[in-house]
Amino acid sequence: MIRRWVTWVLCLAAIVAGSLAWAGFVYLNTWADPGATVRVTNAVLDDPGARDEVLAPVRSQVMGAIPAEFGVTQAQVDAALVAVLSDPFARDRIAQSFVTDDGDLRFSAASDSFRAELARTQPQLAPIIEQTPTRLSLPDVSTAPSLRNAADTWVWRLAAVSGLFFLASFVLGDARLTARRFGYWAVATGFLWVIGAPIATWLAPRVSGGIDDTARVVVREYTAPIGPWALGLTIAGLVAIAGSFLVPKPAERPVADSAPRPAAAPAQARTSRRRAAQSASSPAPYEAAAPTGRMPVAETREIPVTRRASDTQTMAVQAPGRTAPAEAGTAADRRDADTGEIDVWAAYDAPTPRSDV
Repeated sequence: MIRRWVTWVLCLAAIVAGSLAWAGFVYLNTWADPGATVRVTNAVLDDPGARDEVLAPVRSQVMGAIPAEFGVTQAQVDAALVAVLSDPFARDRIAQSFVTDDGDLRFSAASDSFRAELARTQPQLAPIIEQTPTRLSLPDVSTAPSLRNAADTWVWRLAAVSGLFFLASFVLGDARLTARRFGYWAVATGFLWVIGAPIATWLAPRVSGGIDDTARVVVREYTAPIGPWALGLTIAGLVAIAGSFLVPKPAERPVADSAPRPAAAPAQARTSRRRAAQSASSPAPYEAAAPTGRMPVAETREIPVTRRASDTQTMAVQAPGRTAPAEAGTAADRRDADTGEIDVWAAYDAPTPRSDV
């Protein structure tokens, strides 16, 4: 019971610390990553649909900044914009101008850079752009440096604390439950991002409000770096869940049965007493005693034989249910011719001997 309680507390602390570390890691590698901004900008400018959406407001601002007496047409402005975006060096400088030295995102700085590159690549428009008092401006979207610095400081510390809590739970608590709970958390966290990133990419154009291609490219590029990490976390969770079934169960001590045995039912007690009384009243089986000495032998006498076996007459056996015919003569007629004695066995009507005895 104590081991399970220790396992539950340590795993809960490890999961909380691990979730905070994962959230900070995702933030540092998406919105707070200066390199990601440059990568996203290049991806937007490479995508035809997203590039047209970005150039539309810039084109209108350029046309509004050029006086009408200069006679600059829409085709010339479009050619100038395409020339700027086709120059890799100009595009890199525009993309890098989004990020300041502190890591903030400044779209107004990118607008100034775009004006400078436009004047450099289109000398015929340079005097016009320099004379226009209107500056190209876009909304500033800046990340909080304090939040980014805090995330950068605590992400790996929280990850280390989470790992120590899981290790302590594995050693001090129930190893099977620890591995299984880590696996469940890892699979849920990683799989949520694995399926969440494509869903966010699909959903972004539908809630962007007119910049469908740009929103799709931005979300895709921002979520792409986390995909391999999320997939690795999911695989680690599956391995932990499968390995938890290989960890032997902890030995359980047998609990002594201190509770009194239940009394027998009245009917069962009466049956037991009746069987005991029958056993006491029944005689013990006879056992012959071994002889202790010589037994006296009684004196035998010779029995006189009154008739020879060869002179014995056999009587006919009567069948059951039938009456034998009366024999002629009486007992006096069955006297022995030699001795004159009556043969009693001659008149004995004995049953037929059984053949199966």
